[in-house]
Amino acid sequence: MLIIPTVVLYQNNIEITENYEMLTIDFDNLTINFDNLEDDLFNLEKEKQQLDNELTLLQTIHNSLMSDYEESQNTLTQLEQTLEDINRQKTTLESEIQQRKNEILQLIEDGNAKQSEIISLTTDLTRRINDLDLLTTRSLELETQISIQDENIENQKQTIDNLEDERTELIEQRNEITEERNQLVVENIQLAEDNARLELLLNEGDLENRDEILRLGINSRQSVVRIGHTGGRLVGTGFFVSNNGCIITNLHVTNAATNSEDQMLIHFPDGREYTGDLLKEGSLNRGEERNIDIALVKISATTVPLSLSNSTPQYEDTAILIGHPGELGAWVIAAGSYNGVSPYSWSTNDYLFSLPSVFGGSSGSPILNMNGEVIALNWGSIVHTPLNQNNDLIVWKDNLGKFIMENQYSLAETSIDIISFLSDTECRI
Repeated sequence: MLIIPTVVLYQNNIEITENYEMLTIDFDNLTINFDNLEDDLFNLEKEKQQLDNELTLLQTIHNSLMSDYEESQNTLTQLEQTLEDINRQKTTLESEIQQRKNEILQLIEDGNAKQSEIISLTTDLTRRINDLDLLTTRSLELETQISIQDENIENQKQTIDNLEDERTELIEQRNEITEERNQLVVENIQLAEDNARLELLLNEGDLENRDEILRLGINSRQSVVRIGHTGGRLVGTGFFVSNNGCIITNLHVTNAATNSEDQMLIHFPDGREYTGDLLKEGSLNRGEERNIDIALVKISATTVPLSLSNSTPQYEDTAILIGHPGELGAWVIAAGSYNGVSPYSWSTNDYLFSLPSVFGGSSGSPILNMNGEVIALNWGSIVHTPLNQNNDLIVWKDNLGKFIMENQYSLAETSIDIISFLSDTECRI
């Protein structure tokens, strides 16, 4: 009777644990799977109802066990009382037997005992001895039963304690699920608002010249590389400016990528890897005049360069960025527009673009015009009210990054500064 509820409870506990793990997985997927949120909430309600039903069943089992426990206690009391009565009878019989022995001895000693009385007394003594043996056997049986009953009572106590623990755990799980459900309701409201906002943002208009931008981006990828540390850590982006392996990138990228021998690892789109040597550095002291965040790296390979524009772009001209924005991917194509010259005192010579390039790894990316010419070298961004990462994922993946992020600007060194930087090197244009 005790084993079956325990097995049922154990199976229920496994089922509850599995359901809870499923809820955890659903919760982790909420931010990217809004369409399934209502189903998850419905499943949570069913799970909560199932927990309530199991709690009711557990309470019924608990009450039944408590009743069995009280009945066992009453049985034990009765057994103990019976044992006490038997022991009292046993003591009385032992006293009577001793008395009869004394009488027999007395009769023998006096020589006045009659044979019939001796036989009668002997028979009576034998009977009483047999009764004593029976009582002794019964006493041992009762002691065994009492021991078994004690063990059963102890097991019942343990089972009740386990049920209390499981009941407490189930109540805690129900409370956690209720709290999680309430949290999901709040998040559901927030997700609905975010979804409506994203829908409005993504429906603002189609990207002009999308196919042409995509073609230019794909054709230019062969000239864009990924720069990493020789130890394996990926840092930023660079691009070829000559056919003999000259790469332009940011100085802060090479500072992070170079080893003790001023070397770094250059990754090609086709999987090839080369060791690059640092040839020339600009300066990171942006407050000083003509200090630029540019560095020149060289590898031993024949390469396909990007052309450098020697003119300033027009306001709101389409701009195309190719880079490696962190977890969003590698050789990602983003589209935006030219917003003029930087108004910031510490960045007066830089170009300003509306491009979603705020993720680590985009530094050193080339920014192209619609002729496929490099007009700038991306080095950073200004974000006053950045959107969350989910928005950027949708923007980058779905429409080449045409979404112009509110109060977000990419800062870039000009192509004219790049040409000037290369003028005294073997990679001059």
